[in-house]
Amino acid sequence: MNLRVYVAGIISGGKPEDVFNYFDSMKSTFEEFGYDVFSPLTGKGVLRTTKEFMSHGYTNPVSTNHAIVERDRWMVKNSDVIFCDLSGKDTASIGCTAELAWAHDNGVHSVVILPEEHAMRHAFILEMADILFTNREDGIDYMSNLIGN
Repeated sequence: MNLRVYVAGIISGGKPEDVFNYFDSMKSTFEEFGYDVFSPLTGKGVLRTTKEFMSHGYTNPVSTNHAIVERDRWMVKNSDVIFCDLSGKDTASIGCTAELAWAHDNGVHSVVILPEEHAMRHAFILEMADILFTNREDGIDYMSNLIGN
């Protein structure tokens, strides 16, 4: 069985094309390394046509508030590592904070990408991160080495 990685990142307020492109790219990268990949967009292809990602209020059964929280929590708990990239936007993400807390509470190894100056630079994020990088490239290199590439 391959190592499982949960890819987290800031979604709310993003344009679907940009958000899906980011998560699709990260999925391809980590699959090439040999990881099985989970992400908060798993099973949410129906959201590709939305104008902008919202923080709550979807009515599609796979995207209700409850469905989002429970599925994402299940994926984090069943992962070996969480790769939380906060470098895309300088905004706070309650979802990423929850995902890191679930990982921390369940002993899931956490790799966090957090620029020096960022809205998410907070004691809780800094302390829940097992490994902290300031740029995505260093984090991806670490993930490659972690799986033995």
